[in-house]
Amino acid sequence: MPSFRINNLIIDSWAFLKREIKLITPVALSTIGFGNLLILLLFPTTPIMEAGSQPRLFPLLVLLIGGSFNLIGILALSRLTLIGGETVKGAFKVALNRLISIFAFLFTISILLSLTLILVGTFLLKLYAAHHFPVSTSMLLSLGGLCVMLFLALQIKFFFWYPMMAEKDSAFQAIKHSFSLTRGLFWPLLLILLPFLIGDYGLSRILGLAASMSISLKMAVSILVVLLTTAISTMQVIIQATLYKSLKKTGF
Repeated sequence: MPSFRINNLIIDSWAFLKREIKLITPVALSTIGFGNLLILLLFPTTPIMEAGSQPRLFPLLVLLIGGSFNLIGILALSRLTLIGGETVKGAFKVALNRLISIFAFLFTISILLSLTLILVGTFLLKLYAAHHFPVSTSMLLSLGGLCVMLFLALQIKFFFWYPMMAEKDSAFQAIKHSFSLTRGLFWPLLLILLPFLIGDYGLSRILGLAASMSISLKMAVSILVVLLTTAISTMQVIIQATLYKSLKKTGF
């Protein structure tokens, strides 16, 4: 089973970031940052927009374009971290070549997961109605389901991009390698992700508070949130890519 030290991971990731900051910053801002800003500024949130002043496809189009920029940025940064001496042009080329297949795979997985949740949820509701389980039992079942989903998400997603960007694996091969590398490392990996999850949640709360501010102040806060979100996402990609390189030596 592969292993690692978190302090060494942080040191290696920070060293890479400092060494390649001039290369990484424009890539992150032009992709992840632009995608986040696009969604933040254009995604309909006011009652007028929700009432139908914009076409129904407009929100989906904004999410698709913004999400595409985000994903391209994540993939390109992964490639730059994984492959020493890679050019920005080369990283973007690989990212664009992988974009459609990744989107298709994620869409398929989302549909399958949704259907699974609907079927399991319907079964549990019927089971609950038939046996009248106490509230504590229902809470335990819900908690158990959430834990299973968290476990699967961590096993599949933590290293999903990296085999595809470094080894040119297919999506299914990438999942297989992700499972191999994350086996037995659930808690350390969750500990690594926790600061990023807390950071994203905190920024979303700040953005919610900014909704009641003046337009100029709201815009300033929004831009600051976009910059911080981009920095968090970039650092997360670098840390996971650095960890992937380290575990790959002994993982498979």
